[in-house]
Amino acid sequence: MAEALYAGSLGKDAYSDAMRLNPDVLELARKVGYSVDPAFPGPGRFKGAVRVTLKDGRVLEEIEEYNRGSAENPMSEAELRAKFDDNAGSVLDAASRTRLADAVAGLESLDDAGSLVALACAGGS
Repeated sequence: MAEALYAGSLGKDAYSDAMRLNPDVLELARKVGYSVDPAFPGPGRFKGAVRVTLKDGRVLEEIEEYNRGSAENPMSEAELRAKFDDNAGSVLDAASRTRLADAVAGLESLDDAGSLVALACAGGS
Protein backbone atom coordinates (compact mmCIF):
# COMPACT_ATOMS: atom_id res chain seq x y z
CA MET A 1 0.00 0.00 0.00
CA ALA A 2 2.85 2.38 0.82
CA GLU A 3 4.40 1.91 -2.61
CA ALA A 4 1.05 2.49 -4.33
CA LEU A 5 0.54 5.69 -2.35
CA TYR A 6 4.10 6.84 -3.01
CA ALA A 7 4.34 5.94 -6.71
CA GLY A 8 0.70 6.41 -7.67
CA SER A 9 0.31 2.86 -8.98
CA LEU A 10 1.59 -0.70 -8.82
CA GLY A 11 2.77 -2.10 -12.13
CA LYS A 12 4.73 -5.13 -13.16
CA ASP A 13 7.85 -3.77 -11.49
CA ALA A 14 6.18 -3.29 -8.11
CA TYR A 15 8.13 -4.35 -5.04
CA SER A 16 11.51 -3.80 -6.71
CA ASP A 17 14.53 -3.33 -4.45
CA ALA A 18 14.54 0.35 -5.37
CA MET A 19 11.07 0.75 -3.88
CA ARG A 20 11.35 -1.76 -1.05
CA LEU A 21 14.52 -0.05 0.20
CA ASN A 22 13.41 3.54 -0.50
CA PRO A 23 13.47 5.41 2.84
CA ASP A 24 10.41 7.48 1.89
CA VAL A 25 8.40 4.33 1.07
CA LEU A 26 9.58 2.64 4.27
CA GLU A 27 8.57 5.66 6.34
CA LEU A 28 5.14 5.64 4.72
CA ALA A 29 4.86 1.87 5.26
CA ARG A 30 5.27 2.37 9.01
CA LYS A 31 2.09 4.46 8.89
CA VAL A 32 0.03 1.89 6.98
CA GLY A 33 -2.17 -0.72 8.62
CA TYR A 34 -4.89 -3.03 7.44
CA SER A 35 -7.86 -4.95 8.72
CA VAL A 36 -10.18 -7.55 7.29
CA ASP A 37 -13.81 -6.45 7.25
CA PRO A 38 -15.93 -9.55 7.97
CA ALA A 39 -18.91 -7.84 6.28
CA PHE A 40 -17.13 -7.82 2.91
CA PRO A 41 -17.89 -10.65 0.45
CA GLY A 42 -15.71 -13.72 0.49
CA PRO A 43 -13.63 -15.41 -2.17
CA GLY A 44 -14.65 -14.75 -5.74
CA ARG A 45 -15.37 -11.07 -5.21
CA PHE A 46 -12.56 -8.78 -4.20
CA LYS A 47 -14.27 -5.78 -2.66
CA GLY A 48 -11.80 -3.39 -1.10
CA ALA A 49 -11.67 -0.14 0.77
CA VAL A 50 -9.01 2.35 1.71
CA ARG A 51 -9.13 5.07 4.33
CA VAL A 52 -6.42 7.73 4.52
CA THR A 53 -6.19 10.12 7.44
CA LEU A 54 -4.33 13.30 6.52
CA LYS A 55 -2.15 15.35 8.87
CA ASP A 56 -4.91 17.96 9.14
CA GLY A 57 -7.35 15.32 10.36
CA ARG A 58 -9.36 14.97 7.16
CA VAL A 59 -10.26 11.40 6.23
CA LEU A 60 -10.41 10.28 2.60
CA GLU A 61 -12.16 7.01 1.90
CA GLU A 62 -12.79 5.02 -1.24
CA ILE A 63 -14.60 1.70 -1.68
CA GLU A 64 -14.21 -0.51 -4.73
CA GLU A 65 -17.18 -2.88 -4.87
CA TYR A 66 -15.59 -5.06 -7.56
CA ASN A 67 -11.92 -5.40 -8.40
CA ARG A 68 -10.65 -3.45 -11.39
CA GLY A 69 -10.75 -5.52 -14.55
CA SER A 70 -13.61 -7.75 -13.43
CA ALA A 71 -16.75 -8.17 -15.53
CA GLU A 72 -18.56 -5.86 -13.09
CA ASN A 73 -15.83 -3.19 -13.20
CA PRO A 74 -14.10 -3.53 -16.59
CA MET A 75 -11.03 -1.62 -17.68
CA SER A 76 -11.34 0.83 -20.55
CA GLU A 77 -9.60 0.15 -23.86
CA ALA A 78 -7.00 2.78 -22.95
CA GLU A 79 -6.36 1.17 -19.54
CA LEU A 80 -6.02 -2.27 -21.13
CA ARG A 81 -3.57 -0.93 -23.69
CA ALA A 82 -1.53 0.86 -21.02
CA LYS A 83 -1.35 -2.35 -18.97
CA PHE A 84 -0.34 -4.33 -22.06
CA ASP A 85 2.36 -1.78 -22.89
CA ASP A 86 3.66 -1.87 -19.32
CA ASN A 87 3.84 -5.66 -19.28
CA ALA A 88 5.14 -6.19 -22.83
CA GLY A 89 7.41 -3.15 -22.96
CA SER A 90 10.47 -5.02 -21.77
CA VAL A 91 10.23 -7.62 -24.56
CA LEU A 92 8.56 -5.82 -27.49
CA ASP A 93 9.31 -2.42 -28.96
CA ALA A 94 6.44 0.06 -29.48
CA ALA A 95 5.83 -0.86 -33.13
CA SER A 96 5.72 -4.58 -32.32
CA ARG A 97 3.30 -3.98 -29.43
CA THR A 98 1.03 -1.97 -31.75
CA ARG A 99 1.04 -4.73 -34.39
CA LEU A 100 0.25 -7.38 -31.77
CA ALA A 101 -2.48 -5.27 -30.12
CA ASP A 102 -4.06 -4.57 -33.51
CA ALA A 103 -4.01 -8.29 -34.36
CA VAL A 104 -5.64 -9.18 -31.04
CA ALA A 105 -8.30 -6.50 -31.63
CA GLY A 106 -9.08 -8.16 -34.99
CA LEU A 107 -8.81 -11.71 -33.68
CA GLU A 108 -12.14 -12.79 -35.18
CA SER A 109 -10.86 -12.10 -38.69
CA LEU A 110 -7.50 -13.90 -38.38
CA ASP A 111 -7.08 -16.95 -40.60
CA ASP A 112 -4.55 -18.48 -38.25
CA ALA A 113 -4.18 -17.65 -34.55
CA GLY A 114 -0.57 -18.80 -34.85
CA SER A 115 0.20 -15.43 -36.38
CA LEU A 116 -0.23 -13.99 -32.87
CA VAL A 117 2.70 -16.10 -31.68
CA ALA A 118 4.86 -14.77 -34.49
CA LEU A 119 3.90 -11.20 -33.64
CA ALA A 120 4.56 -11.79 -29.94
CA CYS A 121 8.04 -13.08 -30.72
CA ALA A 122 8.93 -10.37 -33.23
CA GLY A 123 10.85 -7.21 -32.43
CA GLY A 124 12.39 -6.39 -29.11
CA SER A 125 13.17 -3.18 -27.35
